[in-house]
Amino acid sequence: MKTHFQYHIKKRTNRSIPSIGVLKRTLSITDEEFDSFYTLIANDDAYKKVSGHFKSSGDERLVYNPHPLVRKIQRMINSRIFNPKKPKEGVVIWPKYLYGSVPNTLKWVDGKLEVFHRDYISCAKNHCLTKSILKVDISDFYENIHWQDVYEIFNKVFKYADDVSKALADFCTYDNKVPQGGLTSSFIASAVLHDVEPKLVQRLHKKKLIYTRLVDDITVSSYTKNYDFTLAVGLIKEMLLSKDLPINEEKLVISNHSNSSTLVHGLRVNFKQPRLPEDEVSKIRASVRSLENLAKDSKYRTSRDYRKSHAMCMGRVNRMQSIGHNQAKQLLNRVLKILPLPSYQDIITAHKLVYRLEKNFENDKGTYSYKRIYNLAHYELNLLQRSFSSHAKGLRLRLKEVRPNEV
Repeated sequence: MKTHFQYHIKKRTNRSIPSIGVLKRTLSITDEEFDSFYTLIANDDAYKKVSGHFKSSGDERLVYNPHPLVRKIQRMINSRIFNPKKPKEGVVIWPKYLYGSVPNTLKWVDGKLEVFHRDYISCAKNHCLTKSILKVDISDFYENIHWQDVYEIFNKVFKYADDVSKALADFCTYDNKVPQGGLTSSFIASAVLHDVEPKLVQRLHKKKLIYTRLVDDITVSSYTKNYDFTLAVGLIKEMLLSKDLPINEEKLVISNHSNSSTLVHGLRVNFKQPRLPEDEVSKIRASVRSLENLAKDSKYRTSRDYRKSHAMCMGRVNRMQSIGHNQAKQLLNRVLKILPLPSYQDIITAHKLVYRLEKNFENDKGTYSYKRIYNLAHYELNLLQRSFSSHAKGLRLRLKEVRPNEV
C-alpha cells in the first residue's frame, strides 16, 4: 500500500484577506502606519545595509536591517499569516521535504501527538545510510527572489486578492528583491518554488531518490552506490532556471560516501543517525577546557569577553547535545559550573534598564523595542542573582509592574 505524500504548499483553511482594510486589521497596523511604510520606501529609508557579513568565498554578503516599522509589519506577517500560534498547526501546510525556517509540524502517531521537526538535524536524517549524495547550492538565493515571485506566493498559494497580494509583496521586498535580514525572508525563500518544486520532487521520487531543501541547500540522495545524478542535476537546474535562480557551480557536489564521511549540513550521515564530525567533537572538548582555564581568573569571569566566550562554548555544546552525543551531558555540566558572574557595573546597568522601562511603560509597553529592553533587563537580573541576590530581588519586583503587552 502506497503512503500519501504531500508535494504542494497548501493553506489549511479557506479563510482569506479580501481587502486592504482587512489586511490592516489582520496585521494590526493603522492607516498612518500603512502610509508611513510607503513613505519610507519612497525616501529609501525602509532598510539600512549592514556591513561586515561575508560569504565563504570572501565576497561581501548583502544583509539589511529593516526600519522598526518595517520590522513590526513583517513580524505581524510571520505571526498572523506564515506561522500563527493559533491554530497550533498554523495556516500553511508545508511539504515534508522543506526544512529550515519552516515551523515544526504536529502529527498524531498511534494515538500520540508527536512533533515533526524541521531543523537541519532532521533534514540530514533523511539521508542517513544512503550510498550516493548530490548537493546543490542556490547562488545568492534571497537577492534573486523578485517582487513578482513574492506576489505570486500570496496570490496563488494563499489566494489573497490582487491588491492585498501586492501590498504584502511590498512589505516583504526591498528594491524589488527579498532582502536578507528581513523577518519574512526565510518563509518567502521556503515558499518561492511552490509551483515548480512539487513536480521535480515527484519525478525524483519515481527514481527512488530522496529530496530535501534547507532554504537554499538542496540535497538528493540514493541508496544505490555510484548513482548517476546527471538527470537529477538537469532537472534541478531546469527548475531553478524557470525562477531565474542560479546554481553555485563551485558548491555542486556529487559524493559516493559508503566508505567516507560525507557531510550533509555539517553532519555525518553514513550512520543510522546524524553525527558530528570527529574533529568538531575534539574542538568542542578543547573549547570547554579553555573556558575552564579562563574561569580561574575571577576578575575575567565578570568581563564581557568572558560572556562571549561562554556563549560560544555553550552554543557548541548545545549543538553536540542536540545530536545526542554521549559526551554532551558531561560537557554541559562542566560549562554550567562556570557561568559568567556579574560585576558592580551590572548593578548600575540593571537599575538603568528598569528605570527606563518604568519611565516609558505607558507610551511604549506595546512596542517591540520595549519588549526587547524588558528581556534584556531580565537577562541582567538573572546575572545579578548569582552574586547580588538582594539587588536582583528588589529590581525583579519593580520589573513585574512594567510587563510589556503581547507584541
